[in-house]
Amino acid sequence: MTRITMVIYSLDGGGAERVLVNLASGFLQRGHSVSVITLKRTADFYTLPEGTHRIALDVAGTSRNKVDAVYHNLRRITLVRRATLSTRPDVVIAFSDSTNVVTVLALTGTRIPVIITEHVDPAMLPPPNAIWRRLVRRIYPRAAKLVTVSKGVESRFEWLPAHKRQTIHNPLLLNGLNASAARPCPPGEKCVMAMGRLVPVKGF
Repeated sequence: MTRITMVIYSLDGGGAERVLVNLASGFLQRGHSVSVITLKRTADFYTLPEGTHRIALDVAGTSRNKVDAVYHNLRRITLVRRATLSTRPDVVIAFSDSTNVVTVLALTGTRIPVIITEHVDPAMLPPPNAIWRRLVRRIYPRAAKLVTVSKGVESRFEWLPAHKRQTIHNPLLLNGLNASAARPCPPGEKCVMAMGRLVPVKGF
């Protein structure tokens, strides 16, 4: 049995959140121990599978100024470290950029491997400021592995060594889908299907 802890901003809803829930279910079915930590304390949109150890922190939010930001980020890192270590993980998986950075910093010096994940093409997001760009470049190499959902997203991180990068596509669970939903195109025809919110970041 492997003790797996997953860290994410919240379970309010979204693709990365759905992936986490699917992974938690799969890991539990394979006999592993699963803990889920969220930085935001809210009512969950997704229901975690029975047997998941749930920790909801209250360390989300925006800062009023730079001094406030330093204080809140140090507190955030401290509490994430404390919560994560309480689960005695063999491996930690973090979801999305800011949570990736917080988690890696929180576990620096523990020798616990941290897998970070990117679910959005950075080119579709507003350009990051210079400080954030430098921070990501310094922190991401400390992770055991960066997992991206497509080769296109992975290509944005070619500044990382190849052995630090891995593409694993989002899972598609066909349980409960009927034949017409699983096969939306008539036999012999080709079609393209895309799912997501109609917002610029999705790139439709």
